[in-house]
Amino acid sequence: MLALVVRAASRARRAAPARTPVLARGRGAPRPGRGPWRHPGAWLVACYLGLQSLSYYSAITWLPTVLTDSGMREDAAGWMLSFFELLGIAGSLLVTVLAERGVPLGALAAAGAVLSALGFAGLLTVPAAEPYPWMALLGVGQGAAISLATIFVVLHSAGAGHAGRLSGMAHCAGYTLAATGPLAFGAVHQVTGGWAVPLLLMAALALPQAAVGAGAAGRRHREAVTEDP
Repeated sequence: MLALVVRAASRARRAAPARTPVLARGRGAPRPGRGPWRHPGAWLVACYLGLQSLSYYSAITWLPTVLTDSGMREDAAGWMLSFFELLGIAGSLLVTVLAERGVPLGALAAAGAVLSALGFAGLLTVPAAEPYPWMALLGVGQGAAISLATIFVVLHSAGAGHAGRLSGMAHCAGYTLAATGPLAFGAVHQVTGGWAVPLLLMAALALPQAAVGAGAAGRRHREAVTEDP
């Protein structure tokens, strides 16, 4: 799967229109020696990874409890989490195929965020409605976002060395943000006494996730991250 993601990112990079050299772009262009921690494009990648991971880890931590509290058996709730993960694999593969065929990455980021939002919001209808459609939407949306986060790292890197530095920075900052997700989800449940508000907050995160994804998709240039002095 990783090979497919890298291939899709390479195809998207080659398909991007020619751009003015970095040193000629003036304001907003990366300066020589500007590492990922000081580059706005790198922070877009980190924020996208962080928001996606926050949503994902909150889901796998709390959704079985949400489902059992709605009356579902524990074994059935465990299966629903496995179903969610299986659909995530499908979403990841689908995004790599669509990106390789030239579908705009910003549109894919928006679609993944919307699917996740619908999945979280739809779980409010359980047990009155079947959870399968909502878990499917959530799984595909999360899987799509995971692949896009990897694609963005490749697109914002000038080579393997730069990709390693950007990946390290993005995962450090992104997972620091993501670590707050499960804790905040549980805390909001404790305060409100129910799961409606936490689920709606997760759905609302789709808006900033889509916006950051659009920003990361719109800053595709090989010189985005350079070596530190």
